[in-house]
Order: sequence, then C-alpha cells, then structure tokens
Amino acid sequence: MHRHLSLIGLLSLAGCSPSIGNLLGDGGGGTDAARSDAVSVVDAKPVMDVVAILDVTPIADSAVGDDATPSVDVTPGEDAPPVVDAPPVVDAPPVVDAPPVVDAPPVVDVPPVVDVPPVVDMPPVVDVPLRICGTDGDCADTDPCTVGERCDPATRLCVTRPLDGDGDLHPPRVCGGDDCDDGDPLVFQGAAEVCNGRDDDCDGMTDEGATCGAGEVCRQGRCGCDGARVSCGGACVDVSSSVAHCGGCNRPCGAGTSCVGGACACTTGVACSGACVDTATNAAHCGGCGRACDPSERCVAGACECAPGAVCGEQCAGVPVIDAARVGTRTGNVLRILGDNTAAWSAQNPGGVLASRSPIVNAASSCPRSTGQLVYRYTTTMGAALRVTTSNPGTRVAFDTVLYATGSCGAAINNACNDDDPDLAASRGLTSRLLIDSLPAGFTLYIVVGGYSPLTSGTFDRGAFELTISEENTLAVGASCRTDGATGRCASGLTCALPSPGVEAGTCRAAGAGVGAPCRAASPQCDAGLSCGTSGVAANVCIRDVGLGAACDDYSRCAGANFCSPLNFGTTRGTCVAPGTVFGAPCRGTAPQCDGALVCAVFTGTDTTACRVPASANGPCSAERSVCPTGYHCATASDGFIGLCRLDGTAASLPCRESAPRCDGGLECVVARSGDTACRAVVGAGSSCSENSVCAVNTTCYRPDTSDPFYGICVAVGAPGGDCRATGTRCDGGATCTTETGAGRCLFRVGEGEACRAPTHYCAAGLNCVLSPGDTVNGVCRATGSAAGARCGAGGSCLAGLTCSSAASGICSAATSGDCDPYAGTTVCPAGQACLASSVLRGRCGPMGAESEPNDTIALAASRPVSAPTALAGSLPFNDVDCMAVQVPAGGSVVAFASDGNGRCPLAAGRLAMELYDSDGATLRLIAEVNGPGNCANIDGGRRAVFPDAGALSAGVYTVCVHAVPTTAVPTPSLASYVLTVAATP
Repeated sequence: MHRHLSLIGLLSLAGCSPSIGNLLGDGGGGTDAARSDAVSVVDAKPVMDVVAILDVTPIADSAVGDDATPSVDVTPGEDAPPVVDAPPVVDAPPVVDAPPVVDAPPVVDVPPVVDVPPVVDMPPVVDVPLRICGTDGDCADTDPCTVGERCDPATRLCVTRPLDGDGDLHPPRVCGGDDCDDGDPLVFQGAAEVCNGRDDDCDGMTDEGATCGAGEVCRQGRCGCDGARVSCGGACVDVSSSVAHCGGCNRPCGAGTSCVGGACACTTGVACSGACVDTATNAAHCGGCGRACDPSERCVAGACECAPGAVCGEQCAGVPVIDAARVGTRTGNVLRILGDNTAAWSAQNPGGVLASRSPIVNAASSCPRSTGQLVYRYTTTMGAALRVTTSNPGTRVAFDTVLYATGSCGAAINNACNDDDPDLAASRGLTSRLLIDSLPAGFTLYIVVGGYSPLTSGTFDRGAFELTISEENTLAVGASCRTDGATGRCASGLTCALPSPGVEAGTCRAAGAGVGAPCRAASPQCDAGLSCGTSGVAANVCIRDVGLGAACDDYSRCAGANFCSPLNFGTTRGTCVAPGTVFGAPCRGTAPQCDGALVCAVFTGTDTTACRVPASANGPCSAERSVCPTGYHCATASDGFIGLCRLDGTAASLPCRESAPRCDGGLECVVARSGDTACRAVVGAGSSCSENSVCAVNTTCYRPDTSDPFYGICVAVGAPGGDCRATGTRCDGGATCTTETGAGRCLFRVGEGEACRAPTHYCAAGLNCVLSPGDTVNGVCRATGSAAGARCGAGGSCLAGLTCSSAASGICSAATSGDCDPYAGTTVCPAGQACLASSVLRGRCGPMGAESEPNDTIALAASRPVSAPTALAGSLPFNDVDCMAVQVPAGGSVVAFASDGNGRCPLAAGRLAMELYDSDGATLRLIAEVNGPGNCANIDGGRRAVFPDAGALSAGVYTVCVHAVPTTAVPTPSLASYVLTVAATP
C-alpha cells in the first residue's frame, strides 16, 4: 500500500563551475453584517409562514461580540406552543404597502450600527423556515445547499449558512447563487475579468474586457504584444524598424545605419555587430563579419596575412589556438563548431602512450585532467552571458568531454571547468556544459576542449564533437526568467527567484528582495513581511505567511494552525484552510474535531490524526481517503485503492484478527511488506501470486513480467524457474541449477538465436534475451550490439543502422517512423517525434507537443483534454507536478507512459510516480510508481489484473499527473526533460 508522499528538499547539483567572475579577473469585514443581533433571513418564505417573535431585547442592551445571539423572551425549558399552532398572518397587508422606513421616528436610544462589532460567527439562515429546536440534531437536513446547521440555545431556533465552498461570499449557481466555480474564490458574478483564459465574472465569456499593458492585447489567456510588436525590456517595439532592437531585442544598429525590415542597413560597407565596416581591410571582420585576424596579422583584400617582420600563430602551452569565428558557423547568437580531437590526442601522446601531464592544466582541485586538447579563442560580439557546451547531437556517444574556459592562455589556468553536464545525467551525462556570467562586448576568452583522463570503462577520450557557444541576454532586476535559461540569465548578483518550488518561471531579484530569493547573509535577511526559511526546500529562501483561502506551498506558509490543503496528490501546493474543515486537514483540538461527515482518524502512513471520510461496514472505501469502522479495513485488489470495508481476517489483504482463528478458512496470516500481519490466500504451483496471495510450502513466487511488480506465478522447488533442491536431483526437466540470474534457480541455458522465456531460461555469456514485439516474457537470445533490443557492445557500439541508448548498460535501437515499442526502447522515432503508446507494449511514432504551463492541477489539465494518443515534452523541477487529461469513452481504458519519448526511462536516479484521477477531478483512482522499465511509471488499463482501476471506465475526462519521487539517495529529485504519452482505448 502506498503512503502519502511529502516532497521535500531542494535539488543541489554539485558541479565544478566556480564563480563566473573568475573569467573577468574577480570581476476586514463590512459594516452591514453588524446591524443587528437578529438572525439574518435570506430568501425567506412569505410572511404568512413565520411566527412573529415578540419582546426581542434591543441590541443596545445586549453584549455584542463574536458569539452574540438574539435575546428572545422565551424561558428555557418552557413548553412553548409549536410554530404550526400559531394563527397564520393571512390578513397582513403586503410589505410593499408598509409606510417607508424614513417616516418612522428615529430610535435615538440605540447606539449607531457602526459602533457594534460585526457578528462574524453568526451564519445567515438560507431558504429554511424557522424551526424550534432543542439540540443540533433537530436541525439536521439533507439540503446540499446549506451547511453548519445548529440550534441556537438562546432562541431555540435552527440557524444555518449557505454553501460557499471557496469562501468568496457567493453561493454556487446550483444553490441559486451567482458563483460558477465554487472552488475558486476569485471567480463569481461581478468579479474583475483577468487575462487568464477563464470566465472570471461568470457571464459565459472568457477574458472579455481584460486589460493588459500598453501596446498589449489579451490572446488565449495571456497578455502579449499586438501585431508585429515584440516585448523588449518590458516594452512592445516594432523590431522591423527599431534601431535599438533591429530584428530582435537588444540588437542595436550602429551609427550611420537604419533598421529596414528587421536588418541593419549600411550606406557604405557591411553591417557587422551593429556597425558598418569595410571587410576588405577590417582585421576584426576580414572577408566577412566575425572573421577576426590574429593580433599579429593584418587584413588585405579581405584576407588575413602576416604583417612584415611579425611571427604569426598564437599558442597556448604549445597547443595551437584556433579562431572560433573562422571555423564555426554562426546562427543568430549561437556559434557552432564541429571538431575532432583525435589528431591532437596523437600529437600530445607520442606513440599512443598517455603522457604524464596534459599541456594545459586547470589548477582547481575539482577540475579533472584532460587530454587531446584543442584551444579556441572566442571574442564576445555583445555584452552577454555565455553557454558553452558539447551536449549536442554531433558529439560522439560515450565521448567523455572536459571543458575549460579562461580569460588568459597559459600552461596552467584557474578558471571555470566542467566534466559532466548535470542536466543530462540520464542520457548524455558524459558531455560538458559551462554557464558563464555576463561578459562585456569584445571580451576574449579561451575555451579548451579535451577528453577525460584516465578513461573509465565504456568511454572515449577522443573523437568527433559539436561545440556550441551561445551569447545570451542578461536580465536585469524585475525581468522574467526561467530555470532552464531559455529567456536568458539574470545579471551577476541576481537570482531567478521562483514564486513557488517546482515552477519554471520567476523574476530576477537580489538576495532577500522577494519570495523565492535567497536570504541575505546579513540582517535583515529578507525584506519586510518575509522571513528566512530554515528547513526543507525553503531552507535559506525568503518565504511569507498567508491567510485562509490563499494559495500556499513551501514558500507561502499558512499562518497559525491553518492547513495547506494540496491541489494534487504528491505536491505541497494548495489552499490554506482551517483545521477540521476538509479531508486531510488536522483535526481540531475541541469538538467537533471535523466538519460535516468527516471523522478524525489516524492518517495513512503517519502517526498524526487528520479528518477523513467515514465508510460503512461492507460499504465502498478508498485506502487513502476513507476510514472503516473499528475492526474493519479497506480490502482492495493488489496494490489498489478502491475496495470495500471488510471485517478483519475475512478477506485477503486484510489485517489478521488478534485472536484465533486469525484468518478465515483458506487464508494464512503472514507478515506483509509493511511489516504488519495480513491475511493471504495460500495457492499452489502454477497459480498466480500477488500481494494478496502466498505460495504454498516448497514453491516460490516468480514474476514473469518485469513490468508488473504485483503479479507472479508459483513455481515448485526443482521445477524449471523454481528454486534448486538442496540435495538429490536439484532440478527437473533437464534444467540446470544456476546463479546466473541471482540465487540458485533451475533454468535452461540457451545460445545465440535460440528462443528464451524470461521465467525459465537464461542466455549464454555475451548474450541477452531480446523480447519479441508486444511481449514481456518471450524472446530470442542475441549477441551484444547485434540487434535492436540487444545490449550495446564495448564503448556503446552497435551494428550499422543501430544506435546505442547509453554507453552505460544501454541497448541498441533501430530507427523507425511507423510502429514502435514504447516499453523496451528497441526503436527510435525521428527527431521531434515520440512513440505514442496505444498500450504499454505497442505504439506508433507521431509528433509531440510542448508542455503547456501551467498544467500542475487537475482543473487546468481537465479544461483541455485530448482524445487521440498524445505526447507532451516537459520538465519536472523539484516539487513540480504535470497533468494531462484524456477523454475516455464508456467502457474504455487509460494508457499512460513516461519516458524519453522512445521507451527509455529519463531518470538516472530516484523514481517517477503517476496518478490517475477520476472524472470528478478529485477521486484518486490509483498510483503507478516504479512499475516500468528503469525507474519510470506506466498505466495500462487494458491489463485489468495489473491496473484494475484504469479499465472498463465510465465515459468522462480522466487526468494523469506525473512527478518525481524523493528517495534516500535522491531527496530532491528533478527531471530536465521527459515525454508523457496519454491515450484512451475503447
């Protein structure tokens, strides 16, 4: 049984990139509610149905406060006549004929209403006739539009308040109110319309009248620049004619130029870096923009040549310096260089013997040694930050690159370095990436590319590589930023402060200057109204306290004893609610401990109490949400979450009784995975075994399908697939006792090209069982590197036409554009496509879309469901949740799969969990966790025995949510890239 997970901690990728500065040389309530102590009657029945209540004590003579109640001349305990015996006021003139209130003499002895504290605890009576009562039970009703029914002890009348789920003082439409979304306090009739793609004012239209900034319009729920204008520095400009932003933001034209059609036009010469130059004589742009001559060269007729008497050719510790602008190809702000260090390796290691010392050494102890070094000189074309990386398709798989960057060339340097790219540990983690803070225009630095030395198993220290040098905009204080750097990086001294853990967009802020910003080292650590977090993901981060009804997470804590009710399972983001008010909230310390029908019980997987939904004996229950009567527990299918409250000891998976017989006939009391005792069915050889069954004596449960951790087959000792006997004939049927697949088992050894079956066979050394398409059990033994599905050979080698998924225990994959295998990853779809799964074992290559943010709640995903198999490429920062909704026909099933788009799990460590939510958007149907290849999750409603809650569904919209799960080894997991495929099958 799964437990609720709390995602805590903050991912900290320890790299070897020092401060980039090294490159530069250290560079309150309304008054109307308080007018009376009397119960407010809203939408009351006609006057003729109400008994007049006389002798009401004036409000001026009563003590008015939070608990004030009307004072009525009824002595407690008197036998007051029932309301029904009072004569109806049938002859009363209509209210409209009454003299206006303005003609009444002023009540001079009554204090003004404004001096009376508001009666905040007095709920109004809604659509309920006045009823005499003695206890709260006399006031209970079944009207879903009223809540908080209770008996007023002073008046002995029933009082209640209208249903208002989001606390915005607007009842829902189903109860006669004007709120079209009672789960959002910002949505109701008359609310301000905001540009967010939603109907905020409940008039049936979206974003009408929503206002945006100057030059902006509201489109598809977002404010953006209109027409051909582009947002530059917070202003909308026409980049086709703006001299300061010609063809794009921060691309100024030089003196004597104009911007025509988005390009800087020169009257004479050629436009290079915003200035007009003569490429025939300009040494910085000799023969073309960016083609700089060496300092000892001059530009003659568009060609660099050595000046008279000069010695040309720059070197770094004997390594020739290569002009990056000459050998690279520039596209926009990115310079791309295709290189190969094989010749350099041979020159630096004569005779193929690894030299004891590399030509260039980084003095920092954390920077690794490299060999086969190439040195590139690069000069910035504008003031910008730099991204230097070999994490590109042109880099040889398993080439373990090392990058150095320095502002001065020499035999020993002490600047930035990187060995392994921290964002690509799951796929191309041997490549390297450097992020360099803002540099001025015209700054020259030297970039050293080499191979890691000494080699490790299965890697290379030489070969082809693709080096890219990207100049990225530097963002000022207040600018929008992203954690992936897609919009540029914050300037030096600023941080991309995220408003909530797990989101990808934030704002550039100085330390201590906003929620999500790092705390200052000196006092005050954070600005007014903020405090410095001390634990978990909020440690050393500025956070704030928020009140009831406000959005909450690890950066926005609920004040006092209030509880952050999560939006989705597995996330800490939610809404602040009071204790005892919703499912999952802590119980109150005094009665009633929980509101409505909720009961206070120990919450699953914890030692604390919380409000839960009560379930009746033998009635339906949810393992995570319900609490069964004493002596009963929720009996579910294998690892399921929906079941029935059954008496202990009467069904498989239930706890054993305390006294004998501990379980009913046919069941045995055993110790479950949780460590508690539970009843299990005893099954014999050949029968299926699961969480609810246990194999008989002398048999063992083995799982033939490795994608299903809860289902197996009982195999007798000595039989093929079973444990070996300790003495005598150890195995039957010609099987051999071997430890090839673990502890001693009876298996058949098969050779190259022979059929293999996962539970009973093992392949000879150098072979592995390549499963047949659409099968998780049967296959053929293949040599390493010889076929799709076979393990890669040494160094990630595969036969021609195949590619290796990873040098570290990867598999060979074949290219395809049609049918594909989403489970085993034996096929690779073209770039920009993914294997769209129709089941966990079958799929077809198709286009994938980009993740649509925000998509971290069920409501957001359910507003745009898909009907055909769909794949979305996204990322999961720590504590993030991504959701996708799918329209399921009556009797249909849900299929969901998370991978790199081609069947391979994207997490190198940690786990990936998946939740399926019912069509009501709230009921948790099941959790699939670590039941796919690697550490990924999948759901296949077509396999009812494995996923009983994902098949044979009622028609409706179902939502799949995915998130990374912390482990002891990886307490703050994140995922730089993944692909989520969701489909509905008939």
